[in-house]
Amino acid sequence: MHRIYCSFLNCHIPFFISNISFFPLFLFLYIIFLFFWTMFIAATANFYNFMDGINGIAALSGVICFLLSALFNVFYSSIDPFTFISLVAAGACMGFLPMNFPSARVFMGDVGSLFLGFLFASVVLVNSFSINEFLVYISFLFPFYCDEITTMAVRLYSGDNILHAHRKHLYQLLVNEMGISHLKVTIFYAMVQAVYGITMLIFYSFSDTLLLIMVLFLFFVLFAFFSFAVRQGKKIPFFIRKSP
Repeated sequence: MHRIYCSFLNCHIPFFISNISFFPLFLFLYIIFLFFWTMFIAATANFYNFMDGINGIAALSGVICFLLSALFNVFYSSIDPFTFISLVAAGACMGFLPMNFPSARVFMGDVGSLFLGFLFASVVLVNSFSINEFLVYISFLFPFYCDEITTMAVRLYSGDNILHAHRKHLYQLLVNEMGISHLKVTIFYAMVQAVYGITMLIFYSFSDTLLLIMVLFLFFVLFAFFSFAVRQGKKIPFFIRKSP
């Protein structure tokens, strides 16, 4: 997507220079793109950090999202340095996983989770040649985005201060309120993440932006319904609560 913007600039800078009256439009578009990518990178880094609250969830999600990113480049785009960076990141997460999952002896911490979120956002930024590719890339980490967005919506609706610390993410409710093990919740998120990502990879071959948006929106709606059901105390057949 950033390359679409660069192409736009290369094609239209002469026009803007020769028609100075259009310079405000040029400046406005530049600010919009800059603001979008700044917010996307900051949000992704922080979302990843917020989701690193139970054993293995950040590391296993890192393996999946970076591996899917590398595969997407290999099969649909081009092999570039960020393809190898994605493979290295996936390997690093895989190497860290035995020390953090299912029992945690070492923790990733803010430095690790923020870096992984920033790195993934950078991969998306560099490799998004089109809207379609951007949609596919964000699907690789979509459960994290869904959990954070639905949690923020619930907290805003409840009148909570979203700048204050909390323990109201879906994965936290599953573990802390429903008594489900870290192992089951982490595997559940990984399964959802893999299904979302692989499905979007398949639909990408149709080259239909509207279709990709509809599929991604359906994924979000399904996740939101599941999240709200858990928050209302509904029984979840997939999980078995631990004995008190």
